[in-house]
Amino acid sequence: MNVIGQVSKFFMQKESESRAVVSAKRGHPAILGYEPFNEPHQVGMGKEYFETKFLPEFYSKSVSRVRSSDENAFLFLEPRMDWTTTHYNEPEPSNVLKMVRSFIDEKNPENDVKSFLDVSKIDDPRLIFSFHYYDAYTIFHLNTPIIRLHDSMKVKRQNWPGLFKTLVSTGKNKNLMPFLTEFGGDQKWQKASCDIDNPMYKNKLLLAYQDLSFQQIEANMLNSTYWDFDLFCPKEKGDRWNLENFSIISHDGTPLQEEIVVRPYPMRSSAKPIFLNFDVLTKYFILIMDRDPVDAPTVIFLPGIQYPDKFEIHCTDAAINGLIMDSKEQLLYWFPDKTQNSHMLIICPIGKFDPKVLPEATQALLPKCMPVGFIQK
Repeated sequence: MNVIGQVSKFFMQKESESRAVVSAKRGHPAILGYEPFNEPHQVGMGKEYFETKFLPEFYSKSVSRVRSSDENAFLFLEPRMDWTTTHYNEPEPSNVLKMVRSFIDEKNPENDVKSFLDVSKIDDPRLIFSFHYYDAYTIFHLNTPIIRLHDSMKVKRQNWPGLFKTLVSTGKNKNLMPFLTEFGGDQKWQKASCDIDNPMYKNKLLLAYQDLSFQQIEANMLNSTYWDFDLFCPKEKGDRWNLENFSIISHDGTPLQEEIVVRPYPMRSSAKPIFLNFDVLTKYFILIMDRDPVDAPTVIFLPGIQYPDKFEIHCTDAAINGLIMDSKEQLLYWFPDKTQNSHMLIICPIGKFDPKVLPEATQALLPKCMPVGFIQK
């Protein structure tokens, strides 16, 4: 706690040197927030005691220390590490075999997944429910030679929507903003085959795992950070963390799995986003927003790797000259019509628009959806 307070004070002072306003407590513009405890584990304390007594007290003191020098930064508060892995109502397993037997049932997550974390007494509007997700079945199936678990990407495609809905609602029910601060896959998983027939996966489990993860992030419109991007990843040694190799950049600086990882997404939304979807195979990108838009554009990152050739846009509404494409920065600016309160934009390869393949969520607005031109910046 003393350390995190000193760190926030240091960055506040560094920023203040250029403004000569040390008392502003505005923090540093490059600092989004602070995470006091990474992957906290109860180590025998008991799950409920750890999350209702130990962690709240620790987090309360941490928040106070940061706020003494930074009033703007978010505080990323993690629940216990194993809440997404093992049954909440079972004692901490004493060995690996018992841990495997206590893995959550991904098909019925509402029965197994629970965090006792209670930070309701911390009066602060910028608290984040920070959680990690790495699928235990996949990790043990591929990374633990002595234990072979059945693992299926088809099953995950079926079960993950319910699981991620439970993870997200857990944070929201605590009046905290959910943020998936770690997810990703090991590069060694490329050697494993995939049971989903999708040409983009190239029969590699890793690519399916990555895409299915991003699909859930988009479906739940989660803030997220991928683990990891290691600029100093040595050859044959992975990312130098627990003998893992999760980095999506290789030892020679070559980006990996770009066709899966580099995806279009709204960086800023001028109305409330209620549906987000991207299909790596068809290249359909869909964004639906609700309510009256503010007086600013929706900014969509539109990567050239997904749309190297011409593409077409269909949308329900746009102001006059309301679509501007900045190809250099790979950004699409969309100014929705302020007289409308429901807005949908669809992007696809040119000549490939087919209403019959669109998700159910688009059907209500499809009659209003028309092909539109855009200005090339």
